[in-house]
Amino acid sequence: MVARKRISIRFEAEAHTVEGRLLDYLKEHKLLNYRDAIVRATKAYYVPWVYEGELSEEELRSLAQGAIEELEFRIFQIRKHFLGEGSEPVDIHALSPTADRNSTRTEVSRETPTADHATSSTPVRPLSLKDVIDHTNVDPSVLDDF
Repeated sequence: MVARKRISIRFEAEAHTVEGRLLDYLKEHKLLNYRDAIVRATKAYYVPWVYEGELSEEELRSLAQGAIEELEFRIFQIRKHFLGEGSEPVDIHALSPTADRNSTRTEVSRETPTADHATSSTPVRPLSLKDVIDHTNVDPSVLDDF
């Protein structure tokens, strides 16, 4: 039986500093559970390293992919909200996503018709969360808070 071990952290900052303002924002934001927000952000940033050497390469890759998707989604939210990027219309028909059942990754195949109506494929590349979101008209006001 494993002995129970608790870990806690206490972080204080002067209210006028960036850290203090950040903590105050998280505590006062009514739609956020500030503890969950801090843990979610920290997990996205560090969790693959936490389990390095303990999990199989496949499990680590899966953790890393999940972390990347969380981070890419937050990058998208920041871009959308503060920079207004990603709202240009894109020809969705140019993308043809196919899901690999044994993978969490989605791939895109772009086919170009030839003179004899046959098709040839360019190399398949991973479709990132940013690719998917950039090719949709997502209203940033309905996105979850990180």
